[in-house]
Amino acid sequence: MQGWFSKYIIWIGIIFLLIMLSFFNWIKNDRLLKIYEAEVASHFKSFEKPKESFSVSDIEILGPTGSKIKLSHYYGRYLIINLWATWCTPCIEELPSLNKLRLQLKAAGKRWSVMAVSVDAENNMDKMTAMVDRLDVEDLAAYYDHKNTLQNTLKTNVLPTTFIVSDSGKVLYTIKGDAIWHDPAVLELLERIEHVY
Repeated sequence: MQGWFSKYIIWIGIIFLLIMLSFFNWIKNDRLLKIYEAEVASHFKSFEKPKESFSVSDIEILGPTGSKIKLSHYYGRYLIINLWATWCTPCIEELPSLNKLRLQLKAAGKRWSVMAVSVDAENNMDKMTAMVDRLDVEDLAAYYDHKNTLQNTLKTNVLPTTFIVSDSGKVLYTIKGDAIWHDPAVLELLERIEHVY
């Protein structure tokens, strides 16, 4: 027994050391995330962590081609889900900034998907399509909450509202009001989120 223990003591020590290093790295990243949360909060009108835990994985929306998409399709990717409507001026004003963020994350090869999901009434679909085409944000904003499931599940009563979602589908943050999304402070927060969640 003693021979076995002395033979594997180095391996046990290395494994223990790696576990401790991982733990301390997570603690460091968690502290840095809290610092970035405090710094980036001033960039938004309202920046909150949800009081209740919400998952968006089972929610179904319509994608840009009109096909149904379950948000679980994005499992393994972080999401920024923006709820907007054609009658909401601040919503329309922030779509170009959201699109710039989407393009920056895509160019950097990040595991983020950014989508703006319309909550317009069904009879406004032509208006929504025209707006998306005019702003040239088809890849970003041609999503539709056709059953209001997303809006109701996330208890959204203000537009625009944006949700930052973990790679497992859990809502991490709720941001109400329009914002400048391609700001470097926002990009840094998203980077820290990847290290913690």
